Amino acid sequence: MLKKGMFLVISVIMVFVLLIVYWNIYDWETTVIGSKENVLSSWHYELNEMDSEKAIFSYGVTLYNDSNEPKVVRTIQPSYKNEIKIIEHDNAITVNKKLQPNEKYEVNWDIIVDTKEITELNVKTVKAVLESVTIAMDKSNYTYYQN
Repeated sequence: MLKKGMFLVISVIMVFVLLIVYWNIYDWETTVIGSKENVLSSWHYELNEMDSEKAIFSYGVTLYNDSNEPKVVRTIQPSYKNEIKIIEHDNAITVNKKLQPNEKYEVNWDIIVDTKEITELNVKTVKAVLESVTIAMDKSNYTYYQN
């Protein structure tokens, strides 16, 4: 009887460990509005200071097709918070990429911001400015919000 109890406890622990490992590998940092179709698998941020008045905030997303069917990604439309003054940015990034099953594809872009009114300039600031990303696909759009 003791062996069956130990086996059950070890089995439950192994399931929890496997779930934790799974979520750490895929690192989902998004809340999806719409379908549960996962296309965006990770976010990337970088700060490149230009001078005392401007900086380049670099962003990127990794797209991943977790289905058995190809998916076509048309555009990515980032949305930014109004807390800072953005000098230059693209309203939409053209992708036009057919993602095959289990294929990953990284998309990167930059914005130039006015840093005169920013008190603390670091990667957390860069992350905080990007509010969401809308991915336009063949048949629908998916909006991903950062947690």
